[in-house]
Amino acid sequence: MIKNNHATYKIDDFLEDDSFLNAVKHNKQEDVDYWQNWIDTNPANLPSYQAAERQLRLLLSSSRIQANPQFLENLWTDINHTLEINQRARSRVIKLRIITAAAVFIGLAVSLSLWFFNSTIEVKVPYGTRKQIRLPDGSEILLNANSSLRYARAYHWKNNREVFLKGEGYFKIRHGNKFIAHTTHLNVQVLGTEFNIKERRGMTRVALIRGSVAVTGNNSSTVTKTLMKPADLFSYEESSKMAIKTKANPEVYRAWTENKAIAENSTISSVIIDFEDIYGQKIILENPALGKRIIDGVVPMGNKENTLFVIANILNVRIENRGDTIILKTRK
Repeated sequence: MIKNNHATYKIDDFLEDDSFLNAVKHNKQEDVDYWQNWIDTNPANLPSYQAAERQLRLLLSSSRIQANPQFLENLWTDINHTLEINQRARSRVIKLRIITAAAVFIGLAVSLSLWFFNSTIEVKVPYGTRKQIRLPDGSEILLNANSSLRYARAYHWKNNREVFLKGEGYFKIRHGNKFIAHTTHLNVQVLGTEFNIKERRGMTRVALIRGSVAVTGNNSSTVTKTLMKPADLFSYEESSKMAIKTKANPEVYRAWTENKAIAENSTISSVIIDFEDIYGQKIILENPALGKRIIDGVVPMGNKENTLFVIANILNVRIENRGDTIILKTRK
């Protein structure tokens, strides 16, 4: 069955797809058949597929270039034999063209190889969606809406396990070499664990689910090294540059991975802020005092309309849409 998400693939997406690599690089029949069926659907982004295939085949061929002495000797013998039957002036031109063409090809192959092995991968998740990322070592990160993640390609990953996060991500890191998750103001260092990082609206929070991590500041902050244990919550406020470690219910900070928000003696304003960060729409309360209402319980967050319906019923208000803004109006 053809997967719909391939219709939006760009060149980098194909190059990072295991099934695509198996088809082109390893010629696995199951994957070859799959992509041939996909091509037969005449997708709009077929040129991107073809460009990715050309790049990968060029990279694969460049990796096998080895200057075999006997091959080179035979090659130049053939070239010289051909040149001897032509005028000497013309032979110099032909030889120059051969050398130039070879240099151009090798230069292009080397440039593409350097780009492939030294470039980074960046994943951006738009409003209203989430994306599961599987890192080269098998670690997994679930990115929340309105978030991005950047990391090195597999060639450098083994000795450089680090990612750069903006937004919110839930991490399941396999044991191995040192792993560091960077945010704007904090570095979270682990060996293998499960934790959540949320960087929104000038506040960064690290919630540890299991294992252990060490949180430090980077060049933009002066946070001292802090060790965390399960159920610890580390918070850093950008404006005041204040950092504090407290205890918290881990389920509150992993609830979004199950499309819900857990409110524990929280204001409805905190739920509204989560809604805005996930769906990209501003909510305005006609009566601002309603935002201070305290609630306890579970609020569904997997569907925009359902979440709005729950909030409106809690506050007993009407929903009025005005473009990208939602007004919650008091019922008369």
